[in-house]
This record gives sequence, structure tokens and C-alpha cells, in this order.
Amino acid sequence: MYLQDVGGDENFHLYLQPLDGKPAKDLIDFEGVRAQNLVTDKHYPEEVHWCARFIYCLHCFYSCNAMLHTLI
Repeated sequence: MYLQDVGGDENFHLYLQPLDGKPAKDLIDFEGVRAQNLVTDKHYPEEVHWCARFIYCLHCFYSCNAMLHTLI
């Protein structure tokens, strides 16, 4: 997993890169949204949780299982 913005807009998206060489998957497939506050738990190392900020004030929380390549 890695964070990356496009064109310097500082709206960082969270990407999941499979180890088998397949293309990375953008877990935040919306324009103008920024992933922030990534959190992991040592008891569940395959999961990551983050906040997606939409339009200044709306925040949504997401979780992803990196081993299954799915949002949970």
C-alpha cells in the first residue's frame, strides 16, 4: 500500500499494489478526495484503516484487508 497524489494536487489516494505484478488499485476512486490518518493495528497487520476527506468537512472512514485486496 502507498499514498500518492496526481499532478501535485495534494489529494493523496491510497493504492493497493499486488505482489504478483498486477496494476495497483486506487482504493479511493473519487476526484477531490484525500486519504489521511492511516492507522494499523499490530494484532491485525493485514488491515489498514483511514479517513477519506470529501469537500473540506465530510469525512468517511474505511478499512481494507491487504491480503484479500478488498474493502471491509
